[in-house]
Amino acid sequence: MRKPMKVKFDYFFERHKIIFYTVSILLFVSLIIYGYFLFKGVNLKVSPSMVGVIGAVIGAIVAGVLALFGSIYVHNNQMKSKSAIFRKNVIYKPLYDELIEIKNILKEKNPYPTYVTFSKGQQTLTPHPQFSAWGRIKNDSRLIQTPQYLADGFEKLYEAVYEYLNGFSDACTDIQDKINEILFEKHNTKCTIQNLGSAVISDIILKKKPRGTLLKDYIDPYALESRKSITDDELLELDDLVYEECHRLESVKRLIVSYNKWLDKQDELITTLRTLIKLISIKYEKHSEKY
Repeated sequence: MRKPMKVKFDYFFERHKIIFYTVSILLFVSLIIYGYFLFKGVNLKVSPSMVGVIGAVIGAIVAGVLALFGSIYVHNNQMKSKSAIFRKNVIYKPLYDELIEIKNILKEKNPYPTYVTFSKGQQTLTPHPQFSAWGRIKNDSRLIQTPQYLADGFEKLYEAVYEYLNGFSDACTDIQDKINEILFEKHNTKCTIQNLGSAVISDIILKKKPRGTLLKDYIDPYALESRKSITDDELLELDDLVYEECHRLESVKRLIVSYNKWLDKQDELITTLRTLIKLISIKYEKHSEKY
C-alpha cells in the first residue's frame, strides 16, 4: 500500500508552508507592481469624485467578500480540525500503537510465531502478535471515517497474515518429517517429540543458533525411539544436514515469502499511519517536531 499523493503533499506543505506563503506573497506583490507600471501611462478621463466613489464601492465589496470567505474558512477549518483530531485519537493511534507492538514482538521476541490471535487477550510466556484494533474499528462507525486506502491496506495485511498461518503448519510438519528422515538415515532412530517442527522452525529459518546447538535440547536418549545417545560430533553433522535440507523444502520457502510479505504490508501501514498522525499534529494541533 502506497500513501496517496494528497497525504504526501499535505505533509510536505505543512512542513514548508512558510516558504510557500512567502513565495506567494512575493509573486502577488510583483504582479501588482508590474500592473502599476504597465498601466501608468494610460490616461483615463474619469473625474476624481467618480474615482473615489468607485474605489469605495470596490473596497466595500472586496471587504465583504473577504469577510464572508474568512468566516467560512475559519468555520470549515475548525470542523476539519475536530474531525482530523478525532480520527487521529480513535483510529490512527490505536492502529499505529498495535502495529508497533507487533513489530517489536516479531523483531525481538518471537520471529516466525507459532500462532497469531485476532483479539486482545492474556499474553503467553513468549509474546505472540495480537491483532484486535482493526477488527474493532471495522465493526463500528469508525469504519465510515477511515480512508479507503487505509482500510484496503489492513485487509491486505490480514490476508498476508492468514497466508502465513496457513503455510506455517505445513512447514512445521515437513521440517519434523525431514529431521526424522535424517535421524533414521544416519542413526536408525526418530524423535518422539510431537511439536519438534514448530519448536525449531524459527531457529532453522534464521540460522541464529550456534553450530551444534540446534537440536541439542531435543535430541537425547529419552526423546529418541531407540534411546540412542548422540555425540557432540554427530550433533554437528545433524545440524548441518538439517539446515541444508530444511531450507530446500518448498513449504519452508513459501513460508519465508509469506512472512516477508506480512512484514512489508505491516511496515507500509506503520509508515502511512505515522505520516497521518504527524500531519494532523502539525496542521491542526500546531505541534512542533522540535520538541
